[in-house]
Amino acid sequence: MTVNHASRLICVLAASSLLGLAACGQQTLDTTKAEGVIAQGISQQTGAKGVTVDCPSDVKLEQGNDFECQAKTPQGQQSPVAVRQTDDKGSVSWELKAN
Repeated sequence: MTVNHASRLICVLAASSLLGLAACGQQTLDTTKAEGVIAQGISQQTGAKGVTVDCPSDVKLEQGNDFECQAKTPQGQQSPVAVRQTDDKGSVSWELKAN
């Protein structure tokens, strides 16, 4: 196996990992997991049922990284959510922002 072929194989294996890589060498946050955590937290704090959260899918996995998601109720009400990555393993903290 040549070095170039081995590098491509490593890149393909890495891209299929659960972290999901935008490009070989750049890890992205599992925003689907973050969306679920945030939606559950909003429901617990507000009592709202059926809240969904939509976050960008290309958020770089990096501690201290800030980004914004959108929370939406089944009635169509939307609120921005400020999100911060608290570590480089995918943990986040969030705050529902006033409209």
